[in-house]
Amino acid sequence: MAEFDIQNGVLVRYMEDDKHVIIPEGVTTIAVLSFVCSHMESVIVPEGVIGIEHKGFSNCHQLESITLPDSLLYINMSAFEFCESLKYNECDGALYLGNDNNPYLALIKANQEKTGDDILREDIKVIGWNALYKCNNIVNVVIPQSVRGISYAGFWGCEAMKSITIPDSVIHIGEYAFRYCKSLSKVVISEQFAENNSAWWKERFDENVLPIIALDNFDKNAPLTKYILRDKVALVEALISLERTELVHKALEYSAKIKLEVLDKLIETATDNNCVEVVDALIEYKNKYYSSTKSKK
Repeated sequence: MAEFDIQNGVLVRYMEDDKHVIIPEGVTTIAVLSFVCSHMESVIVPEGVIGIEHKGFSNCHQLESITLPDSLLYINMSAFEFCESLKYNECDGALYLGNDNNPYLALIKANQEKTGDDILREDIKVIGWNALYKCNNIVNVVIPQSVRGISYAGFWGCEAMKSITIPDSVIHIGEYAFRYCKSLSKVVISEQFAENNSAWWKERFDENVLPIIALDNFDKNAPLTKYILRDKVALVEALISLERTELVHKALEYSAKIKLEVLDKLIETATDNNCVEVVDALIEYKNKYYSSTKSKK
């Protein structure tokens, strides 16, 4: 297979220029810019491939058809850029790619006129890059149990979306999947996401959205709330920047105590931002914890 440069399951480069290409079994990922071939007309991606990276098939100008495997989890940014001959499977104003058994496996471009109730088919497995970009008619979205992956920036800029339910079937959420979803105030997720680190959350949810989701729908045992309360200082800072002062008391009530020197800096920040209610709440918090400490001494 000299025509394929495969390293540890990653197809790094296709080095020929055949019209019909069958990617060999054992590949797990199509790497960045791995296919840049003007004469390829069709390609079969084998079972076992989970991802197509940034510009994986970019500039394949004569590519007309691609068969995607059921194992696929994500299609990243501009994977099919300048593939102007590529024929998508169309249904009700949306564009899909898939295989003979499921032509709607991957949502490439949603119908922006649809509402949240019917924008996602029950047989979709992958929500592709920018698939729902600025779909501003969706408000409440329930992702079907068929979906296994949400790609990079899948819901980017859905400014009217208020709630989304992500089922247990989803095992991959790409970076910035919900970036600029300014109205998002409720995310229903499973426990499997609760133990991920802060970098994971900040890449997938706008960090300023997270505290509002957690505290507007407060449940101290819910995964999002438990995660947010791990860093109370960052939470208070976010609430100050968002001017959501009515949530500060709730934020201060739970999790670890804020150190005195950090607390004083928060008071200074709130004062500089003219957040009077926040200042009052922080001073009340300071008096509660640190005046009692002094009296014990």
